[in-house]
Amino acid sequence: MTDIVLNAGFKPEPVFRIYLFASIVVLFIVLTVFFLPLGYAITEDMIGVYGAALFLSVLFLLSCIWVPFYYASVLYILTDNEMNWARGVLWKQTGIVPYNRITNVDIVQGPLMRIFHLSNLRIQTAGYSGNQMAEIRIQGILEPKPLRDCIMRFVHAGSPVAATTGTDMNPLQKQSRESDEMITELIAIRTLLERIEKKL
Repeated sequence: MTDIVLNAGFKPEPVFRIYLFASIVVLFIVLTVFFLPLGYAITEDMIGVYGAALFLSVLFLLSCIWVPFYYASVLYILTDNEMNWARGVLWKQTGIVPYNRITNVDIVQGPLMRIFHLSNLRIQTAGYSGNQMAEIRIQGILEPKPLRDCIMRFVHAGSPVAATTGTDMNPLQKQSRESDEMITELIAIRTLLERIEKKL
């Protein structure tokens, strides 16, 4: 990845399109090995094989048409305060994630991605940290470390967010709030014990 410019959108690297095509080819090789024998087993003649081959061919063609449209739809924007993203062909998806909600940024690279020297950034936020799912995946990055470092600089520069409330809270405010809640709880327990004592 080249220089990171704030408020300027960036896309996956152009080689990401080739990676998507390669992924589709690998997937359809696996599907062909599975479906062609299955088609023959169901019909017990070559009609099932031809039917399965026709179905896979149409699916393969549609998938190849989908790739350039998907690539064109993907956009990421870094601002001073948040990340914006958009993607999707039939179902458009957009999102905004403030830096102060980000808890972790992981670099992910599968075997096929390694061949094309591509990586994805998996960005987890306060609400998603307990899950394996990421709120944002920045796909098709050639040099992921500078981008990850840039995002983490914004994360460390901002105020942390309390995962349970979603509001800004520094450690002193959090400790004060916990103390207030504990005192309230102790008062309630004392009141309850006094009522029990009076009944006895």
